[in-house]
Amino acid sequence: MIKINKIEPTSDYILKLTFSDGFEKYLDFEKLIDFKGMAEPLKNIDYFRDVRIINNGRSFGWENEYDCCADWARFYAE
Repeated sequence: MIKINKIEPTSDYILKLTFSDGFEKYLDFEKLIDFKGMAEPLKNIDYFRDVRIINNGRSFGWENEYDCCADWARFYAE
């Protein structure tokens, strides 16, 4: 089961992800989501940068309970 070991906001809406198998890639949220509905608060870059790993590394998310699973992130990471 893939997990996220580390997550770092880099520039703008890009997150650097390190997975449990050592795989490191970048996830560009501007290319992946519309920032509508539950994702709307993420438009605020300071809020976006307050991302955290949750569910024992199986996902990451924000205080408003918007989250993304590790498998989704691994699939879309560049």
